[in-house]
Amino acid sequence: MDNRTGICISSSTTPSFREQQELLVIAHTDAPGWPSLLPARQPMRSLSRILSPLPRTADVRLTAWSESRLIGLLLAETDPAPKVGLARLWRSLWLPPARLPASLRRLLDSPAYARPPGRQGYVSALAVDPRWRGQRIGMSLVRALREQYPALAWVAHVDHPESHALFTHAGFEQTAQTEVEGLVIRTLQGHGRSCQAPRNSCLRKKAGGLLPRTAGQ
Repeated sequence: MDNRTGICISSSTTPSFREQQELLVIAHTDAPGWPSLLPARQPMRSLSRILSPLPRTADVRLTAWSESRLIGLLLAETDPAPKVGLARLWRSLWLPPARLPASLRRLLDSPAYARPPGRQGYVSALAVDPRWRGQRIGMSLVRALREQYPALAWVAHVDHPESHALFTHAGFEQTAQTEVEGLVIRTLQGHGRSCQAPRNSCLRKKAGGLLPRTAGQ
């Protein structure tokens, strides 16, 4: 735990589905990237429908907490089979495809979010409460993921510069880039290897979870 901020990272504390859904929605509201393709009318309802399957499909869940409040969430899959991914999730929405904006349908039909074959892990969502941004919580979550699964190669798709910078600083390398609907979708890979953490590592194991020594690192 960071004594200055009271923020801790955990791999064992599981928030409720409602907590996860609410954080995913608030983190993507007015966010750059694919949410900009949603209709202006009832954007939070559209986001809820799109994002609600993610907590159910993830078999890896890392969380950031400020006391009892969920403020950061990383969802990932370790199954190497390319059976999920954002595009597959979006195509299985309760919202009929005909009611999706044409620009979003074209994005889904493109290879932008295709999950590369042969990978061992896929980052399906990374969300930080806007009120806690700027404290490197997303960085702590990504580094915790790589330290917990040092042998796995992780893949992530990013669609705006801030996310690209975050994953790059966490040791990911760009392997592909797709331009579609005015967006630049980059595929990034964190190669399978031991986590190259600083000597005063941001993580320490405790009670089956992960707690940061300094959440701002």
